[in-house]
Amino acid sequence: MPFYLCRGSVPDKRHIQHFHNKQLCYEEHISREGFSDIYSNMYHIHPPTRVSEVGTFKPLLLQPATRRIHRHHHLELFNHPPEGNAVSGRKYLLYNNEVRMSSVAPLENADFFFRNSSADEVIFVHRGHGVLESIFGNLKFGPGDYIVVPLGTLYQMKFEENDNRLLIIESAGMVTTPKRYRNKHGQLLEHAPFCERDIRIPEFIDPVDNPGSFEIRVQLHDGYQSYQLAHHPYDLVGWDGYYYPWIFNIND
Repeated sequence: MPFYLCRGSVPDKRHIQHFHNKQLCYEEHISREGFSDIYSNMYHIHPPTRVSEVGTFKPLLLQPATRRIHRHHHLELFNHPPEGNAVSGRKYLLYNNEVRMSSVAPLENADFFFRNSSADEVIFVHRGHGVLESIFGNLKFGPGDYIVVPLGTLYQMKFEENDNRLLIIESAGMVTTPKRYRNKHGQLLEHAPFCERDIRIPEFIDPVDNPGSFEIRVQLHDGYQSYQLAHHPYDLVGWDGYYYPWIFNIND
C-alpha cells in the first residue's frame, strides 16, 4: 500500500494491552506474508476467531476451453444478463495460475460478508454507485473507479441502484503501484502520472458491538467456505498500518 494510516483508537506501542470502555481489546495482524511484508494491526472488541458454526463448502468449478484454436475473441460483457450479488454473480472469463478475470452485473446486495483468501482483488466499476463497507471502514465508489481490495480483507459491496457492471481481476500476486514510479522508501516519484493525493482511503466507522450470527464466506483457491461468526465482524475500535483497501479512478 502507498502510505501509513492510523484510524480510531490504538495503543501507544504494538502488542501491549489496549482497553475500550474498560474492556481489553483483541489484537489481530493482517498481511500477505505474515511478519515479512506490509501489514496492519487491528484492535477488536471480541476475538475475531469466535466462530459459532462452520458451514458448507461450495466448489468453484472453472472449465478450461475445449477448443484449442488460438484466435481473437470479442468478449461482449454487457450482453451478460444481471444476476446474483457481487460474489455469486461472477462469470469467470479468463484464468491461469496467477490471474482470474470475471464479469458481474449484480442485482442485489449480498447478505453475507466476503473475504478472498487466495488473491488480491481489483474491482473496476463500469456502472453503478455505492459503498464498499470493509472492516477498515467505508469507501464510496462510482463509475471509473478501480477498487483495490488486499487479500484477506473482509468486506461487503452495497449498491444504490440495480444497473451495475463490474470487471473483477483476482491476482495471486500483490497489487501495488509500479516500481518505476516509486522511490526506495515507497513514495511515488515526481514524474509518476499520479500521486498519493489521487488515492481514496477508507472512512473509519465506529465499532459495531452486536452479538448474533453473521455469515462470512471465504474464497479459497477452489471454492467458498461458509462460517457463522458469533458477533458482528466490524467491531474494530482502531487500526493502523499499510494494509487496507483503496480506490484509484481512471480519470485521474
